[in-house]
Amino acid sequence: MIYKVKKSEPDRLWYIMGLPSETFDGDEKNTVLLCRLPCGDLDNPSSKEKMFSALYDELQCNDAIKDGDSFETPFGIFQAQGIHVVEIFD
Repeated sequence: MIYKVKKSEPDRLWYIMGLPSETFDGDEKNTVLLCRLPCGDLDNPSSKEKMFSALYDELQCNDAIKDGDSFETPFGIFQAQGIHVVEIFD
């Protein structure tokens, strides 16, 4: 499956479009991406490194992500491979 990662303008959060959220209760059809900062706070992915971290965290807690699923982001394409997320280079 190929998921597009888009930034929502009203709330300025990044979403994995079409991936059901397993983090929050409810019928959310898109998953919010957040990355954890060293101080323990959560932040919006604003760089390639933060997007990578947010996707890796989501892979660890969302059983809907399968091996080989790809994520198209403005920072590049990432793919779930086993328990890892890797950047795909053209």
